[in-house]
Amino acid sequence: MRRPRRKKTPAFAEAAKKSYAKCCEEWKGGAQSKTAADWQTRMERYVLPSLGNTPVNTVGTRAIDAVLRPLALAGKSATTSLTGQQIARVLREAAIAAYRDISDPVSIVVASLPKRKGHIRHARALDHSDVGAALAKIDASGSRTVIKLAIRFLALTAARQIEVRKARWDQIDFETATWVVPPEDMKKGRQHRVPLSTQAIDVLRRARKLLPRGEQVFPGKRGSPMIGEITIAGVLSRAGIGASGHGFRSSFRTWAQERDDMDHHVAELCLSHAGAYTATEQAYARSDLLEKRRDVMQAWADAIS
Repeated sequence: MRRPRRKKTPAFAEAAKKSYAKCCEEWKGGAQSKTAADWQTRMERYVLPSLGNTPVNTVGTRAIDAVLRPLALAGKSATTSLTGQQIARVLREAAIAAYRDISDPVSIVVASLPKRKGHIRHARALDHSDVGAALAKIDASGSRTVIKLAIRFLALTAARQIEVRKARWDQIDFETATWVVPPEDMKKGRQHRVPLSTQAIDVLRRARKLLPRGEQVFPGKRGSPMIGEITIAGVLSRAGIGASGHGFRSSFRTWAQERDDMDHHVAELCLSHAGAYTATEQAYARSDLLEKRRDVMQAWADAIS
């Protein structure tokens, strides 16, 4: 009796084609979408020249590092991350098809990459006087309502994107108009209370009415627990807004800096910056100045609404 022939291990390029086909079934617009085009561009430009002919079961950390490290050194952090995600997906599906052992060499490489090169690249930001018009432009766009609400809430609170994307209803106190961000969702691992302006509360009420069930304030599409950072960037780009989601924090800080009546410490606490006080001051400053910050955030909301 003849033994069944073992499956021939495909090259990475062949495995990538199969992975791409599966992705097209998930993406809105399929192979005709911008997401699909971007996937193909990154794969053809950065990955396949190095890994295309390599058997998918032999792709290891050294080969992946040769692809991702030049991107990281060039300061292309977003491209590095997205390219790494594509490689990881191809390798995961190859493992599921029993072409390679289950492992995650991409995460090992990513952990060793330099985070930035040279000077710090600041997030693109709007002049604070242009934020209101930008939000109106986004409101008039054809994007999903929940994303438009998330972006407006992002601007009104001057919070970090990840904090807004992970926001849950059990963190919101409508009675006191306060959003309590837990330590695990904060950059510095400390709880942060966010005073909510009347405009921010209105956004939350609209979000609650739009999606009355679920834990997330701004849930993602098709069961995803939260909207993606790339999704926010895409909405801003398509609306012709020359800023990133993180840039709203810079817009707020510039607005605060230009006000003669603004206290530096209060403005920094609004952004949950650890540098609001020196180490010595922190030992004595036990208040987070919530009510003073409430006045500031209401003035900011009025300025951009």
